[in-house]
This record gives sequence, C-alpha cells and structure tokens, in this order.
Amino acid sequence: MIDLSDKKGYIYTAASIVAASLMYILTKLAVSSVNIYSLMGIYFSAAFLTGMISSKIFIKIDLFYELKTHLFLIVVLSGLTIVGAYFWFLSIDHAGAATTSLLAKMQTIFTVAAGVILLKERFAKSAWIAVVGTIIGSILVVYKGGHVDFQGVLWMSIFSVSYALQAYLVRRVAASVDMIALTVWRSFFIALFFLSAALSEGNFHVPQIGYFIVICIAGIMGAYLSKGFQYLAFRHLPISTVSVLTNGESVLTLILAAAFLNERLSLINISGGVLIIVGAVFLITHLTHQT
Repeated sequence: MIDLSDKKGYIYTAASIVAASLMYILTKLAVSSVNIYSLMGIYFSAAFLTGMISSKIFIKIDLFYELKTHLFLIVVLSGLTIVGAYFWFLSIDHAGAATTSLLAKMQTIFTVAAGVILLKERFAKSAWIAVVGTIIGSILVVYKGGHVDFQGVLWMSIFSVSYALQAYLVRRVAASVDMIALTVWRSFFIALFFLSAALSEGNFHVPQIGYFIVICIAGIMGAYLSKGFQYLAFRHLPISTVSVLTNGESVLTLILAAAFLNERLSLINISGGVLIIVGAVFLITHLTHQT
C-alpha cells in the first residue's frame, strides 16, 4: 500500500520527467538561434524570475533567508552547474536532443563513484559489468556514419561529473534545505555568470521573439520545474527509486525528438541507449552501504 507521501514522490518524479523531456525538445529548437552565453543567460534568467514570482504568490518561501543560511552550498552548486550546463548545451546543439539525453545517464557511473570515494559505499562485484556496459552503450549511442563521436562523449562526461557531484551534495542536505529556494538561487547565480560573461565580451544578443520565448520556456521547464520536482521527490521516495524512474526521461525524449525534431537513431544507437539505461538501473539498485 502506497501512503500519501509515496504518492507525492511519484507525482513529483513524473512531473520532473515530463518537464525535462520537453526542455530537451525546446532547447534543441532554439539552441542555434544565439550564442551560447546569451542563450544560457536568458535560459537561467527565465527560471530565476519564474521561481521568484511563484515563491511570492503560490509557495510562500522566504528566499532571502534560505540564501543567507545556505549561501555557500548554493554557490558551489551553481558553479558545478555552470560547468555541466555549458557542455550540455554544446552537446545538444552538436548531437541532438535524444542522443544528449541518453548520454546524460552516464552521470550514474560518476554518482556511484562519488559514493564510493566520499561515502565509502560499495557495490557487488557484478556491478562492474554494468559499468562496462554503460561505457560501451555510450560509445554505441554516438556511433554514426561509420565513426564514433568521442567529442560528444567527452562533453557529456564532464556534464555527468558535475551533476553527479551536485546530486551527492543535494542528497546530503535534502532534509535541511528548501529545495525550491535552492533551485531558484542556483538559477540566479548561473544567469548572473553567463550574462556578465556575455556583456563583458560585448557578445550579448537577444534572439528573435519566437526563439526568445522558446528559450524562456525551456529554462523554466529545465532549470526550475524539472530540477525542483526532482529535489522534492528526494524527500518522499528513496534516492534509488527516484534515480531509476528518471531514466524514463530518455525514453520520452527519444519519442518526442522523433516526432517533433525528426531525429532518428539507428538500431545501434538505440541498443547503446538500452545498455546505458540498464546499466544505470543496475548500478543504482545494487549499491549498498559500507558497514
């Protein structure tokens, strides 16, 4: 029997999956319309402003108290996101929404590595098979035209490391930090960084109104709604459950990318994606704590 808390967790997880998949599609539609610094500045500014407005009207969070109390954590998470998001945007422009979504699941390997190194966790020896399978799957996903796009794998490996470290930090403090406030202020510092970088180089541009709206919606979906729902899910469901279920985002993104972006993956690419997802699920479910 699933209690109310569990139901909330599943609802939050499902909402996170849908928001993330829509974010991939919208970002791919607009990613080539403007330079990456301007794009990321607009993307995260939209998430921040939406969070500020909703926190005042609907959620009633004292954002400034949370900022003062958890400033160091928020700045660290923002810095990690800046690195990861930069390479994520490069990948989605270069490889597409479906491929980038699948490669993003590599972060499970790095999350496990963070647990082993930082928390002294261990997992069954058979889990190394899943690690190898996930790596092979990543290579197969980017196998196109008779060659392997190792650049895409490198970019998403950097993304995965940064987001795995974020996941580790968030899980450590999930019970003591307001997750919505964390999401809002993270977006603020990221937007501030990229807007400042673009303006300092005289390289800030606003795309055409249609693309501008698409980028804003993508930012709200990805940087605010998807992450916010995922952080909230951590409070109601086991971390492993949320991590396993969010792999469904890649499947939904694959379907939407084929329907709306005309992205087509070969049987080899899809087989690689299956290896990544199966490997990620195996690693998550077989991780045990050192006693």
